[in-house]
Amino acid sequence: NSNEMIYGDLLATDGQCIDICLACVFRGPHSYTGEDMAEDLFDTQDLSPDKNKALIDMLSQILEDCMGKELLTQLVGEGKIAITFNFESSTPSAYNHESKSIVMTNYYSDVLLHELFHAFQYSQIKDVKTYNLASANYEVEGQLARYVYLLRRRAYDTSGRYNTYCRTPLGKTIESAGCGVLDMKGNLIIDETLYRESFYQPSIDIVLQIAESQNLTNISYNESFTMQDNLNNLKAISIRCD
Repeated sequence: NSNEMIYGDLLATDGQCIDICLACVFRGPHSYTGEDMAEDLFDTQDLSPDKNKALIDMLSQILEDCMGKELLTQLVGEGKIAITFNFESSTPSAYNHESKSIVMTNYYSDVLLHELFHAFQYSQIKDVKTYNLASANYEVEGQLARYVYLLRRRAYDTSGRYNTYCRTPLGKTIESAGCGVLDMKGNLIIDETLYRESFYQPSIDIVLQIAESQNLTNISYNESFTMQDNLNNLKAISIRCD
């Protein structure tokens, strides 16, 4: 099926497995070239068996989630961004809008989803100045997407990622109000004023405090955004979620 991702063995003509890959089929005319095409999205040949298994598990978790699969299909599958894996690095995983790439330095699927979500946010704007003017807004929305993803996966979470996230200052704030303010599609289920006062503004304050402690000068809060503006990307990427 067009735009469907499949994870499995890549076989040579003699049937020998030469790699493990995540592949996607794109049917013309709705493909980059306008013709039918298939693409191997990740190269795993340089990974050890243990690291390869961890990568498989991470990608499988993303693909099993409605929001994660939509993000991978729209961004990686359509060639808008690239994902590289550098598990030897000690720097945090991050999306870089200049290179249009995500560098993953750990195996946590919620971190990958968070960075994919930032890439999706930027793809809707395509202007770094506009993005930076509301970067705090986008960070809180990205953290909400991460929380909703972890909440959906909570029953299958054997590594304790949900609990780990909810012990962070921002995660604790989101958890304390998250279940009562949004549904799984990013729609508000309480009054906007109450949402802003009881949840959103405290979350923004935490993001700005973290930015100040880390000497990040490009984190700004755009007060002109409505609460719905602050959830537009989450709603768009959750459209196929139940």
